[in-house]
Amino acid sequence: MAESIILSKSRLKRGLQCTKSLYFTLHQKHLEPKPGPALQAQFDEGHEVGVLARQQLGRGKGYLIDLKPWDFHGYVRETKAAIERGEDLIFEASVQTGNLFARTDILKRNTSSGKWDIMEVKKSTDVRRDHIDDMTIQYLISGKAGVAIERLYVVHINRDCVFPNLEELFVIRDVTEQVLENVNSMKGRLNELWKMAKVTTEPVNDIGPHCDSPYKCVFKGHCWQKIPAMSVFNIYKIGGKKWEYYNEGIISIDEVNPEDFSGNVKRMIECTRSNTRFIDREGIRSALSEFEFPLYFLDFETAMYAIPRYHGTRPYQQLPFQYSLHVWRAPESSTLEHFEFLHTNDSDPGRQLAEKLLTQIGPVGSLVAYNRKFEMECLNSIGKRFPDLKDKLEDFISRFVDPLPIFQNHVYDPKFKGTFSIKTVAPALLGDQASYEGMEIADGEMAQVTLRNLITGKYSNLGRCTRENLLAYCRKDTQVMVDLVKWLYATQ
Repeated sequence: MAESIILSKSRLKRGLQCTKSLYFTLHQKHLEPKPGPALQAQFDEGHEVGVLARQQLGRGKGYLIDLKPWDFHGYVRETKAAIERGEDLIFEASVQTGNLFARTDILKRNTSSGKWDIMEVKKSTDVRRDHIDDMTIQYLISGKAGVAIERLYVVHINRDCVFPNLEELFVIRDVTEQVLENVNSMKGRLNELWKMAKVTTEPVNDIGPHCDSPYKCVFKGHCWQKIPAMSVFNIYKIGGKKWEYYNEGIISIDEVNPEDFSGNVKRMIECTRSNTRFIDREGIRSALSEFEFPLYFLDFETAMYAIPRYHGTRPYQQLPFQYSLHVWRAPESSTLEHFEFLHTNDSDPGRQLAEKLLTQIGPVGSLVAYNRKFEMECLNSIGKRFPDLKDKLEDFISRFVDPLPIFQNHVYDPKFKGTFSIKTVAPALLGDQASYEGMEIADGEMAQVTLRNLITGKYSNLGRCTRENLLAYCRKDTQVMVDLVKWLYATQ
C-alpha cells in the first residue's frame, strides 16, 4: 500500500505542520470535514489570483496544463512533453520523483542558464515562512526529477496597488537564497514524512500551537474533542500562558488560581469558578455618560477582494455594501426607527451608501457600534475616496461610542465563555431571543461570502431569498446592540 501513496506538495505541507494531520489525510480521510463556504471562497479567490498572474506574467504566452487535480500522472506526462518540445513557459507544471509530487504555478526557462525558474503565486501581501518551505519542496522534487532549477520567486499581492492600475498588483520576490538555506533541513524532514506515511498506526502527537500555525488544521475539531467546553484555552488574552498550563497538566479553569492574574482575567476566572455574574454598576453609569441621545446603532457588512474591482480601492480593503441603522431617539422612548441599505450589483457602493446614510443620521447624537474601530475605518476609507463627503463622514467618526469596552471592563457572566463577542454576550445577558442560532446567515464571515456571491451573480436564481437573509442578519446585529445598550441603562 505504501508504494501506491503519493505525497503531493499539499500533503507534505500538512505533514510539516503536524505528522498526525498527514496520517489522517492518508489513512482516515473521513475525519476531514468538507470545506465550508468561507474556505471555498478562499480557494476560488486564490484561483482568480493565479489566473490573473498567468495573464500578466505570461503576456499572452505560455502553455497551461489543465487536467483533473488528482491526475498526478497526467500532469507529469504533460509537463515532460512540454519541456521536450521546447516550451519556455509552463503553467501548472508538475514533477514527480518516487512517491513525491509537486505542482508549480509557473515554470519559466531561465534564458541565461537554460535551467528553469519557479514562480509561486500567493494571494498574501508578503512572503511568509511557510512559503519558503513550499518552494523548498518544489526545488528538491524538481531537482530529483531532472528539472534543474536556477531561481525561485514568490509572486504576492502588492498591498499598495490601487485600481485601476492592476499592472502593479503583483510583487515578485526572489527567495532563492532563503530556499537554499532551507534545503538540508527540508531533506531530513521529507525523509521523516515518507517514513511516517508508510506506518499505519496513528502518531502520538499532542495538540499544541501548531494546530493553528501556519493555518488552522482541518482536523483540529477531532484532535481537540476531549478538551472541556471551559478550559484554559478560554481564558481571555493570556497568550502563550495557556500552553504553559496545558503542558503542566492544567486544563480546566477550575484548576487555575485567579491570584496568578489581575483585572479582567482574574475576574473572569473567579466568575467562572463560582458561576456568578459580575456587574460594576458605577463603572457602567460612568461609561454611559459619554452616550448622547439620539443614539444611532450602526453595523456594516463588507466585502473585500484580493484583486480590487472599483476605482481607488486596494487589495483586501473592506468595502461596505450593506448597513443596518436603528435609531433610539430618547431614553424614555420605547419606539425605534430602522433604516437599511443593501447594494447588490457589481459596482462601487461607496458613494451611494454614504449619501443614504447622511440623510438618516442627524447632526447630534452618538453613533453606536460594537467594536467601533471597524465601522469608523469603513467610513474613513469612503471619505478618502470621495473627498466631497469627507468632512461629513469625519463628523460621524468623531461621534462614535462603543459598548464593547463597557462589557469588557464592567460586566462578566460565565456564559461569556472567555469572549466578549456580541454573539456570545447577547444571549448570555438577554436570553435565547438574542441568539443567532438557526439563522440562514449567522456570522459575519458567512455574510461576507454570501454578499460577494450575490454581487457577482452566483446567487442570481436565489437573489430575493439571499437578499432577505442578508438584511435579516444585519438587522439582527443592530437590534441586539440596541437591546444590550438598553440592558446597560437598566442595570446601571
